[in-house]
Amino acid sequence: MDILQRGKIIASDYSTRAAVLVDTEIFKSNFSRSTRTSHSLNANCNAAHLIEKLFSNIPSYKREYHCKKCSHSLKKLSPTCNINVDEILKNGLNNMQKAIDDEIIRTNKTNIISYTDYLKNNRIKELKHTLDNVAKNVEIEENRYLLAGIVSYEKLGSLNYQGHYTAYTYANLHWSHYNDMPAKRCSADKNQVIFPHVILYIKQ
Repeated sequence: MDILQRGKIIASDYSTRAAVLVDTEIFKSNFSRSTRTSHSLNANCNAAHLIEKLFSNIPSYKREYHCKKCSHSLKKLSPTCNINVDEILKNGLNNMQKAIDDEIIRTNKTNIISYTDYLKNNRIKELKHTLDNVAKNVEIEENRYLLAGIVSYEKLGSLNYQGHYTAYTYANLHWSHYNDMPAKRCSADKNQVIFPHVILYIKQ
């Protein structure tokens, strides 16, 4: 709230953030002592990073890596599913199914999570995404997944880093908006413009 009232982020805000994160379980491994008097904390985090941490024990699919030179192979379980971001950039979030079909390798039960962070390019026109534009269901290997929610970034100032994350859930053809500033959730209009960082589907 201090940041909102002040309208900008100052140095002490980063110290406050570090004090909170160092006592948070998923960030404890990122804390290290550089010297006797200095410490470092890797606080690099966004909604997608949190999803990977929180869903680390319920993987969605398997990915296999092979080295052609030494023949070493590695199987990795992941809670996230990479998709063809180019398809989303060109045609919007309603083409989620095609984006998944282009890139999917193998799936198990549980969650599919779509990353919508990308490197911006002056030649790419930024699409205006709305809640109604997001695909409500997708299919992978004869399994159907239903849209559950979205984590969106809301700018609070003129700069990209002046903002915070809010969540939208979709159930019974109705959108709800969760923001940690109001006291409770509120209804959201389907034409609400969003800046999605994570889109969550659950297996039907």
